[in-house]
Formats: sequence, C-alpha cells, structure tokens
Amino acid sequence: MNTRLLRRPQLRERGINYTQKHLRDLEAKGLFPRRIQLGPNSVAWVADEIEAWVRARIRASRGGEVQDAVAAAEARTAALLTLETEG
Repeated sequence: MNTRLLRRPQLRERGINYTQKHLRDLEAKGLFPRRIQLGPNSVAWVADEIEAWVRARIRASRGGEVQDAVAAAEARTAALLTLETEG
C-alpha cells in the first residue's frame, strides 16, 4: 500500500478550509477522518480517507450519510495497514 498523507495546505487545496478547532470537533464526532501525529507539531491525514470524506459530503448533499463513509474509509486503511504488517 502506498499511503499518501495530506498536510493542512493540501486540505485547503481540496476546498477543505476549516479552522483547526473545527477539524478537531469534526474528528471527535466521527464526521472527519482522524489526523495522524507525525511529530510534536506536525499532523497529516490519509489521502484516501480524505477523498472518501469528500465523496461522502457530495453524497450527503444528495441525501447520504457522512459518518458511515468516514468510518468505512478508516476501517479500510486499518485493514490495509494490518495486511502490510502481517505479510
């Protein structure tokens, strides 16, 4: 698995221009993919999870659920990482 990570400027490039506080609130509610702590002052998000979230937002604007899509994307990432460490 070639996991791409996105930093805050890359989120903004994708139209996700939320404040740090708003991102944390959404993450705490399971409405946005959880960040990965890269260092003491550095975080990133898994690109596939962010892309799934954007698609979920599009579906939600047409009547779908965002929280289910976020959970599914995070589960896929966890499963892929488990396969990598086992194999």
